[in-house]
Amino acid sequence: MLISQLGVSRSVLREAVGRLGVLEVKHGRGMFVASRAALVSSAQSTRSALTIATQNLKKFVEFRSVIEVHAAGRPAEIATDADFDELQRLCDEIDREDQDYVASIRADLGGNGQHHAATA
Repeated sequence: MLISQLGVSRSVLREAVGRLGVLEVKHGRGMFVASRAALVSSAQSTRSALTIATQNLKKFVEFRSVIEVHAAGRPAEIATDADFDELQRLCDEIDREDQDYVASIRADLGGNGQHHAATA
């Protein structure tokens, strides 16, 4: 089961699958292949994402980097030494070379969002 392989809860998996647009999650009943309209929409979104012109993609990446710098700026200004130590510990856990990819993703998503909280 994906839940055990990824080490996430049902609600997290349900949310992720729902965002893909390929499956519909029906509470209490399970997951089902999405409607034809939802599948077409998902395919169109994927196709659009894959056909972004290189120049537009570069602009998007530049825009995102500017936003991320500003989003991290204030927390970095007010963070304590303990916050930085915790963030470093979490980064070290994510980057451990003795773990497989899934464990690394678990570490990134784990900790109840501690690393995200440390930068928020």
